[in-house]
Amino acid sequence: MNRLIIIKSFDTINYECFLKEY
Repeated sequence: MNRLIIIKSFDTINYECFLKEY
């Protein structure tokens, strides 16, 4: 369960970086 939250959190950061590039 804790691992899932970390992955989701990382995914959100990754997505924000993706939006910043475009």
